Amino acid sequence: PVQILTKNPGILADYISDFDNPNWSIACSLISMDEKMIRGIEPGAPLPKERLAAIKKITDMGYHAMVKVQPAILPRIVADLPELIRNVAESGAWAFNTEGLKVRISMTKKEQTLFDEMIPFIGYDIRSFYRQHFIQTDSDYEPNISSRMKYIELAIELAKQYNLKYFVADNGCG
Repeated sequence: PVQILTKNPGILADYISDFDNPNWSIACSLISMDEKMIRGIEPGAPLPKERLAAIKKITDMGYHAMVKVQPAILPRIVADLPELIRNVAESGAWAFNTEGLKVRISMTKKEQTLFDEMIPFIGYDIRSFYRQHFIQTDSDYEPNISSRMKYIELAIELAKQYNLKYFVADNGCG
């Protein structure tokens, strides 16, 4: 079995008929429908509507595709998830999963700068928020299970509402 994970499923849509092995699947990473945010934190990647249009093309051709909501950035993901999953369902995707962001405790200056550059697009300093509100593991700050359950329970509800399969990819939350 093989899973192809990409931020640009449009490329796959052009070549999908070249694959004749039914033992593979397509997954697209997407964390929000907010185009300004996506442009800011994923420069050069296709916008959300472009990714979902490519998934629609793929699913209309009879192939299965899913969306990976990774990394789910708390608390932002709770506000973004309803619109995102409605659009995922409209794309014809059969499933989605979530996995929360983990923020490394020790970062290089370059990594710190990248996180700082995301502040205007996310709306808050992720590193500071995670340090103040979440638990410290060996090498990361990450949401505790009760914090992750805020988006997991919402995701379960949305999956039922839109008749999608939902998978939890967070450690300890399956």
